[in-house]
Formats: sequence, structure tokens, C-alpha cells
Amino acid sequence: MEELKKTVKRNLILMIFLFSVLLMIIAVQQYMLYRQTLELKSAFDSLDNKLTITTSSLDDKISGQKDELDLELMLLHMNLSSIDSKLTDEIIDVRNDYTSDLNSLTGFFEEKQLESRQDLENVKGELESQIKTIKVKGQDFTAIIDDALDATVSIVTNKGQGSGAIVDSRGFIVTNFHVIDGASQIRVLTYDKNIYIATAIAAHKDWDVVVLKIDEVDMPILNFANSNNIKVGEKVIALGNPAGYDFTVTEGIVSAVDRVGPNGLQGFIQTDVPLNPGNSGGPLVNVEGRIIGLNNFKIGGSESLGFAIPSNIVSDILDQVVQTYYE
Repeated sequence: MEELKKTVKRNLILMIFLFSVLLMIIAVQQYMLYRQTLELKSAFDSLDNKLTITTSSLDDKISGQKDELDLELMLLHMNLSSIDSKLTDEIIDVRNDYTSDLNSLTGFFEEKQLESRQDLENVKGELESQIKTIKVKGQDFTAIIDDALDATVSIVTNKGQGSGAIVDSRGFIVTNFHVIDGASQIRVLTYDKNIYIATAIAAHKDWDVVVLKIDEVDMPILNFANSNNIKVGEKVIALGNPAGYDFTVTEGIVSAVDRVGPNGLQGFIQTDVPLNPGNSGGPLVNVEGRIIGLNNFKIGGSESLGFAIPSNIVSDILDQVVQTYYE
């Protein structure tokens, strides 16, 4: 019995020992498992951090590359826009150059056409003038009187009356300033019996010349001759409105040139053509049917002492007035 108790006790002690060993083994395993868990967790955390860092770095790289790509796309778009703008400007420049060249070419041809037409008109006018001159030299002034009268006008104002000449087809008329001086209304009577209201555009009082304008175009005109070429003794006619007798023609010759007038200026043309009140401002015409002067005054109490303003003076005044009028 005692032996059994000892055996049971030994077995119990052995079992306790074995159980303790088992507990220790389990505890060690649990500890090892815990350590492994901690290590795994640490490794996982480290891996997670690395993954986060890598992801963040990758995102930064992707974002940076995206920004660079966006910038490159923007620069490309700007370059394309610049190229398109340059191409558009070049196309416009080429088109403008083409248009300008075309207009210049068109203007050149039109100018040449006008010059050719003007040359033809000049040649025609010269031929007609020469033909008329031949007729005049052979007979009298009848070959040119009709055309001269067509461009001669009578001027009537509330102060008096005078004469004038149409010298530009757009309705410009020259006469003496004293004919319209102080007048409140100026009427112009043409050879075909038309009456117009005229306006004084400008005057040169020293030379007693005024330029009138009527609202009419395509008027018959008298052209100017070069008064520097006047010869003493050449035949001339005066056209005008003496004493109210419209469109009267008187004939004479050039008696002298470069006479000093009452205004103290030298250059007046002296003629023996009969002049009377109303002739003032009328044209003095040569055998070519051109104006060599504007009849201006006569010496009172004397016969055949008339004076005219040289055509070169009158045409210079007219050119300045017309140029200023159309500026």
C-alpha cells in the first residue's frame, strides 16, 4: 500500500512536471508566436510605409510628369497658335500686296489711258486750233467766233454788269473783281440764254481778278494761251457785253505789251480793240481761239487804248483757286 502511494505520488509528480514542461513549452511557443507576430507587424508596417512612400513618390512623379506634359501641351498649343497667326498674317500680307499691286496696275493702266485720251484730245485740239488759225489767217475770225462765244458769259449784278469767260468745264468763270465788287447777287447769262446764280470763290484784288463758280458741269470752255508769246501787231478779238449788248465781238491788234496799269503792276497788254463799259472781264482771244488776256480797263477820253490782264497771270490765279476748292 505504501508502495502504491509512492508510485502514485511519483506519477503525480511526473505528471505535474510534465504538465509544467508542457506549459513552459506552450508559453515559449506563445512567446515565439508573439515575437513573430510583432516582427511580422513591424515588417508589415515597414512595408506599408515603404509602399506609402513609393506610392507618394510615384504620385509625385506622375503629377510632375502630368504637369510637364500639360506645360508641353500648352507650349505646343501656343506655338501652333503663333504659327497659325503668322500664317494668317502672311496670307493677309500676300493678299494685301496682291490687291495693292493689282490696284497699282489698274491705276497705272487707267492713268495711261487717261494720258493717252488727254494726248489725243490735245492733239485734236491743236489740230483744230491750227485749222482755225489757217482759216483766220486766210480770211477772218469767223472760224473761231462761235466756239469763243459759247464760252463767253454776261455777268449782271445789282451793282452793274460786265463780261466773263468759262475756263473750266466744272463751272469756273473768270472776270474782273470790280465787276462784282459790292454785289449781293451775281447772275451769269450764257450764250445759249441760260441763267445761273454764281458764287465768288476767290479774288486777287491787286490784279483785279475774281473766280466765280456756277452749279453746272460739262460747260464749253476757252483755253489759255501763253501770254509770254504775244507778238505786237497780232490780231485779237474782244468778246463781251458792252453797254448791255450781249455777246458783242470787236476786232483789233496787240498794240504793246508789259504796260504798267493803274495798280502799279507791269505786264498789261495794250490793244486797239474798241472797249466799252460792260467789256470788263471779257476774254481777249487770239487767232487760235485761246485767251491771251482779260479785258480790264481803257483810257478815258481816248480811242483804241484798251488794256488786258495777261492770261498767264489769270491762269495761275485760277489754278490756285481750283486746287484749294477741291482740297
